[in-house]
Amino acid sequence: MSDEAIPEPAREPGWSLHVAGLHREREAAVAAAFEFGDGRVGVAGSPIVEHPAAMPGVKAPGLFHGDGADSELLPLPDCGTLELEHRDGMQVERTLDLRAGLLHHRVRDDGSELSAVIFCSLARPGTVVMRAAGDRDLLRPGAPLRLPTPVTDVPRRGSPLLRESSSADTDYLVDEGDGSLRVRVRGTPGGAVAAARQSCDGGVLDRLAAYVVDTRRLPAAWGARGLLEEAERVGFDRLLSEQRDAWRRRWESCDIVLDGDRDLQVALRLAMFHLVSLIGSSGEAAVGARGTTGEAYRGHVFWDADVFVLPFAAATYPAAARAMLRYRARRLAVARAYAAEHGHAGARFPWESAATGEDVTPRTMIDHRGEQVEVLTGALEEHVTADVAWSAEHYLAWTGDDEFARGDGMALLVETARYWHSRVER
Repeated sequence: MSDEAIPEPAREPGWSLHVAGLHREREAAVAAAFEFGDGRVGVAGSPIVEHPAAMPGVKAPGLFHGDGADSELLPLPDCGTLELEHRDGMQVERTLDLRAGLLHHRVRDDGSELSAVIFCSLARPGTVVMRAAGDRDLLRPGAPLRLPTPVTDVPRRGSPLLRESSSADTDYLVDEGDGSLRVRVRGTPGGAVAAARQSCDGGVLDRLAAYVVDTRRLPAAWGARGLLEEAERVGFDRLLSEQRDAWRRRWESCDIVLDGDRDLQVALRLAMFHLVSLIGSSGEAAVGARGTTGEAYRGHVFWDADVFVLPFAAATYPAAARAMLRYRARRLAVARAYAAEHGHAGARFPWESAATGEDVTPRTMIDHRGEQVEVLTGALEEHVTADVAWSAEHYLAWTGDDEFARGDGMALLVETARYWHSRVER
């Protein structure tokens, strides 16, 4: 096995998580804890092998499909799995290197071994890099991109363009040519384009995937080609070096060192790792509950992001905080309409929002007794409007961003104040 091709997992105390084995009851939690991203996409920390409990996947914060309370983050083609089925006796280990944003895999089976490392490039958001090295009976690349199930097989080289649908009737346009696999996926609204290419030589597999995401419109089919070609040009070693350097700079701005409690130290760094991985610094950042992990809350945006997440971004990476506020500012017209709908002036932000900024709070739910009950948070919880204004003021206090103060910041503060002026009961 070509061990020298794969960097060793970090051994420094306080900077890594390690898990051995696959457990049906725990796998969802492990994959969520080991998830990694670059602000544009998040990749589940699932095992590199196929297993019934594994839920590999890629999602983009703020990119939804479906409408209203049923809207949820759009599943994107996955690039982090090999065509290797788990079987009894196979040893599978994962190590998440928090310092460098790397997920390491090791597989042992009947005397054969395979190692792999995969990461989302913080230096080149939207670029996912994988290298795997191992014995021939374990190194089975498969397709570089896999569509969310249930779907038909990815087309073979030379086959015509296919339209495929997931269970949510989301359109996936698949095309293979020029040695790369390209997938276009449509959201509501918006969409994404993914392109991937891989090579396997001398027991070493290199796989690159590029994702272009647009929350407002479907990107052009060629959109990811430039990202992919540039990553191919610089090569694995430079991509890895850039990754280490980008994460080093981010940790310099936010790391907190605790003495005497190693478990708490790792937990604190893991929380910050996920925040850095989740919040993009360009365009808008829709930070949903649970980020891009799991199915609960469906990636919808709540007040928690404005009050609990934005202060971290404002203090450590102001461009990310401004992107979060841009998500709110771009939906100000919808918030004005929401206030008017309830007979008030100004802007009222919803308890739970997704793509458009409209209220997507469920109206009913099934409780622990199996009975349908009414959900009143969307109707009654109005403090989210004050939370948005607070986050804008907090960002200004930390950054002194005059351009934001004269534009989006002023609009958010004035329109939410107008709402409370018309809402208050004397």
